[in-house]
Amino acid sequence: GGGDVDENFVRMGAAAGGGDFVVIRFGGTDAYNPYIHALCGCDSVETIVFKNRNASFNQYVIDRIRNAEALFIAGGDQSDYVKTWKDTGW
Repeated sequence: GGGDVDENFVRMGAAAGGGDFVVIRFGGTDAYNPYIHALCGCDSVETIVFKNRNASFNQYVIDRIRNAEALFIAGGDQSDYVKTWKDTGW
């Protein structure tokens, strides 16, 4: 764990060409959205909060992640991501 590093978001936004930036996380809020948007100048910043495994099969969620120009996987217990996505096909 550790704090957020502004330069990482600036570089991710530049590498994404200013496209759509998606944050995925377990728990929490969409508080990253204005913070990242101010740093990266992307078209949009959206946070998807996984509350359970069902979201892994939601077509909207799948499309947003697949079509994002930048994807930031927030911290926390990384095993949550593995358990949620294991055997989902994507």
